[in-house]
Order: sequence, then structure tokens, then C-alpha cells
Amino acid sequence: MAVKDRDLIKPSIYSYFANAIVGFIFAIPLFAAIFVFNVLGGEDNAIGQGIVGLLGAIMLFAQYTVSYIFSGMTVYLIYGYLSEGDGQMVIEDLNLWNALKRATHLIKNNLLLVGVGFVGVNVINNLIGGAVIVATVVIAVGIAVALSAVSSVGFIIGIVIGVALVILVSGVVTVVTSYIGTAYHTSLFIWARDAEKAVQLGQAAVSARAPAPLAAVLGG
Repeated sequence: MAVKDRDLIKPSIYSYFANAIVGFIFAIPLFAAIFVFNVLGGEDNAIGQGIVGLLGAIMLFAQYTVSYIFSGMTVYLIYGYLSEGDGQMVIEDLNLWNALKRATHLIKNNLLLVGVGFVGVNVINNLIGGAVIVATVVIAVGIAVALSAVSSVGFIIGIVIGVALVILVSGVVTVVTSYIGTAYHTSLFIWARDAEKAVQLGQAAVSARAPAPLAAVLGG
């Protein structure tokens, strides 16, 4: 889908950079607090540790919120792409609370499919993403070693190039795996919804056709 419509993957790219900015913004007060309370005040400073923990929790919540917003954009785009409907940040014209209740209901009625799919997608993402990152680290080390044979300056340049390469590839892997996970769950939601409608019309649940991306994977 992303190949046919590049707009679908843009929110995942924006999310990566937005979270990087959020992390950078929080990194300054976080490291300052660690230095002041833990280094100067000692590791047993309970108040300092509490403040550091609070700052870390706020940063994680901010990054989660950013990821949630951009994931919602991805859901909106994929839903519109698959169903040609009028999607919302959440779909089916539901507010957040009702959307969560609706999703929970569908998950309960399709627990095995959701569980298998969730594990499968995560395993594939982790295996492929991990393999790519490991291969990139090996290449980065190779670059550093090769340039170190030239001179000490070459070694420093090799390290800079290697680190930049690993960061770049890790960012790409993060964007792709995030998009794949969101695309899968959106497609699964649409399939479960259509199966539910089929049952309500007196038809068999299996009569509902899976969205094209899932059908392609399932061979149906």
C-alpha cells in the first residue's frame, strides 16, 4: 500500500522525527537533573531520584502521545485507502472512549486471530528489523576498522560515518515497522467489522472478504 500511495507512510516518518525532537527537548533537563541530584547530591538522594523518574515518565508520556496522534493519522489514511470511506482520527465516527470499547468488543470476538496476528507481526518486525540493524552495525564497524588502517583521523571519520549509518538505518527500520504494525491492525479491524456485519445479515462470518493487504498475505 505504501508503495502505491506514499502518503500512507508519511505519518510514521513524522512521528519518528517528532519523537526525536521531544526526546531532545527532555534530554536537557533530564541530564541536568541527573547531574545535579545524582552526581553532586549522591546516588542516595531520594528526592533527586524522584524528580529524575518524574521527568522520565513525562517524556515517555509525551512520546506516547505523539506516537498515538500520528498512528491515528496512519489509521485514517489506511482506512480511507481500503474502504474509500470518510474516515476520522478514529474510524466509524466514534469518539475515543467508544472507539476503545468497539475495538475491545471486536478483539474479544476474534481473540485467536488478533493474538496470532499480533505475535506474528511483532516477530517478523523484530526479526527483520533486528537483522538489518545488526548487519548495519557490522558494516559500520568494518568502515571504522578500514579507515583506521589509514590514519587516526580516518578512524575518527570512520566512527562518525558508522554511527550516522546506524542511526539512519535504525530510523528507517523504526518507521517501517511502525507503519506495518498500524497497517495490519487497521486492516484486521476492517475485516472483523465486515465479518460482524455479515453475521448480522444472516451470512457466515467467513463470507466477509479480507482487505487486499491481508488477502495478499493469506493467499486469499
